[in-house]
Amino acid sequence: MSWWIRHTDTSGEIPLKSTDTQSAYTTELAAQLLIAENDIAAEYGEHMRPGQLAVRTDPETGKTAVGVVQSVYRREDGMAAADVELIGAPSGSVPATELGPLPELPDMGERIEGQWLISDKAGKTLAHVPGETREEALAEARKISAVRQAAARDGGLASRPLWTSDLAPTS
Repeated sequence: MSWWIRHTDTSGEIPLKSTDTQSAYTTELAAQLLIAENDIAAEYGEHMRPGQLAVRTDPETGKTAVGVVQSVYRREDGMAAADVELIGAPSGSVPATELGPLPELPDMGERIEGQWLISDKAGKTLAHVPGETREEALAEARKISAVRQAAARDGGLASRPLWTSDLAPTS
C-alpha cells in the first residue's frame, strides 16, 4: 500500500508523490549533498564539514572568530561557502576563503598525577603543589606567602593539573 504526500513544486501545481518516490528523492538529495561536502572539504580542508569548528578571519579588519560549521554548499557563482554559527560575531553565510581550521594545540606532554600548577589571574605561575583534588592543591598552595598575596591581590587563584610540558624550559 502506498501513501501519498502533497507538496507544491515551483510551477505552483500540487502534484502527488508516493512515499516511495519521496524517499528516493530524499536519498538522491542526500547523496548530492554528500558529494558537494566532500568536494568542498577536499578543496578547502576538513574544517569545511558540518559540525566542525572553524576560524573566520574578517578580510577587512583581520579579526577572527571561532564558530561551528552548520552546512556547506556552493553559491550560484560556484564559490564555496558555509553557514557558520560564530561566537562573538554575526553568524551566517561565510565564503570558504574566509574560513580556516583551528590552530593546532601545543603538545601538553603527560599529565603528572597528584600535582597541580597554581597561577595568578594573569597566568603567572606561582607554584607546583601536590594534591589529589583541586581543593587539596589550593590548600597546600595557600601555605606559600606569594600565593596568599596573589590571591588577596587578584581575588582568587587559577589552578589546573600539572603537565610535563609545564616543567620544560621555554625559549
